[in-house]
Amino acid sequence: LTTLFQVFIGPAALCLSMAGEENAVTRILAVAAVLNVLLNLVLIPKYGAWGAVIASAITVLVWKLVIWLRLYQEFQILPGGLGLLTRKPVDSLQ
Repeated sequence: LTTLFQVFIGPAALCLSMAGEENAVTRILAVAAVLNVLLNLVLIPKYGAWGAVIASAITVLVWKLVIWLRLYQEFQILPGGLGLLTRKPVDSLQ
């Protein structure tokens, strides 16, 4: 599920980094790491290995979504599958 989401979001973190927003990417990743640790502390005692899987999946989804939103807010770029779905066809004959 998270891999499909990552494909759909596309290389948003790479695009942000190439646009000079490395600090934003680093901050978002640091918050995601803290979120992962907190979710692991809550979910692993109750669900064991599945808790770790759930925590990691939630963290990846949140991290990718926040990166994508930042990229869209700053540059109105939709990388990945979402960009393909929203592109308007270009009429090259006119």
